[in-house]
Amino acid sequence: MIVWGGGSNDEDKDYRNAIKALAFQSGNEGQKAIDTTRGRKNDRVRLALDELPEMELGAITARVNLSANNDVVFIGIGNPSAGDNPHTRWAMPKGASNFDVVSPEMDRWETETGVCLFYNGMRSPNFQAPIHEPSPFPFLMDRKKQEIMLKQCYGDENAIDYVRNAIGWWPKSGFAQTILTADLIRNAETNIEPIWDAEGFTKVAGFDTAFTVGGDRCVLTVAKLGYIRGTRNKVMWLEKQDVIQLSAREAAEFEVGLAKDVVEKCRTYNVQPQKFGMDVSGDGGRVGQAIIREWLKFDTSGHSIVLISSMGKPTERMAAEVDKRPCNEVYDRLVSEYWYSAYHGFKSRVIYGVESAGALARELCIRRYKLKSKKISVETKDDYKGRTGFSPDLADSFLYCLEMARRYGLVFIGNDKAVPTNRFWARDEKLIAALEDDSYSSDENGDW
Repeated sequence: MIVWGGGSNDEDKDYRNAIKALAFQSGNEGQKAIDTTRGRKNDRVRLALDELPEMELGAITARVNLSANNDVVFIGIGNPSAGDNPHTRWAMPKGASNFDVVSPEMDRWETETGVCLFYNGMRSPNFQAPIHEPSPFPFLMDRKKQEIMLKQCYGDENAIDYVRNAIGWWPKSGFAQTILTADLIRNAETNIEPIWDAEGFTKVAGFDTAFTVGGDRCVLTVAKLGYIRGTRNKVMWLEKQDVIQLSAREAAEFEVGLAKDVVEKCRTYNVQPQKFGMDVSGDGGRVGQAIIREWLKFDTSGHSIVLISSMGKPTERMAAEVDKRPCNEVYDRLVSEYWYSAYHGFKSRVIYGVESAGALARELCIRRYKLKSKKISVETKDDYKGRTGFSPDLADSFLYCLEMARRYGLVFIGNDKAVPTNRFWARDEKLIAALEDDSYSSDENGDW
């Protein structure tokens, strides 16, 4: 707070004449802060709300009460976001229900309650500066920032994050801010199993468990992980997704029966214990212990299965090669990191075998996200289930499998480093000739 007038003692100061900064958090604490802004009376009142798209709708309710003052101005600032939010409501063109009636070429337009001033990031004065000189305005968009943002969006100028942050424009009407889309999966062009190099491939698996009969589905995902022939690009090919059905009634019987089925399938698919990862969020640890006991009957390394929890803080590993920030600076929690890893995997074309119209893709493409304190935050599972009527068990199992692939060397590379094969998008004639060499033979066992 900056207070105008009064003596050196706090008792002598008039706190009505002040510039005060308040944090409008989400939930009840934020509502309390909003409530403190109401009832203010003074000759002049100014209310400026920064990061308005990330605020709850209640943030703009203070406007009604403060309007009782004679000289009052309300200002909302932020980069547009999809969905219903106070920033979108305030900036909506007068008489319209979307932003299709205006364009990024406009500087301003009339709204229902005032005027929207639009500052297109690509018209930043920094672009007028000589290309080899430092940007005169370091906190505005410039060539370097544009290059970084475009790289983080894999060169896609139509990507929602690029449009929102580099230009500062709204998504098209009807757009739902989901992590993945069917078009993104389809455009990855990775349905056909790759031609593996002479080292063959290894198997990784992810398991999403239920805790009781009649609960969520138990899903096992198995994938091949290896290098494309003629390259050093490691990719993951989705081989199988099994929904395991059990009829046991007692909890102990449920865990034992489930463990037997899971271990039997993993042994059938040649999945080694240390390359099997499963969810232990909630009470999944009991199922994990049952699987360890069952696997030890056949393999002395059965205790080395990987217990994965989607709860907690993100890791410190690099988000992707196009985004070298640590994950704990990009995502709000670990589950957001896991889900967004699928986005990077499809964008960099290292995930294969997912049908864009299949049930797995449907679950992957429904989950939404938002920005929370400038970090990516996926919606909670409760919100997902409440909105869709089902749990994303296929998607969760797939993501645990993807996490295992990452732990065994899968990286999210940029498009400029993706090397094709003749099975899809190949253009290199020498590479195609090498791939067509009949002397190639693969390891039928699929091991390293």
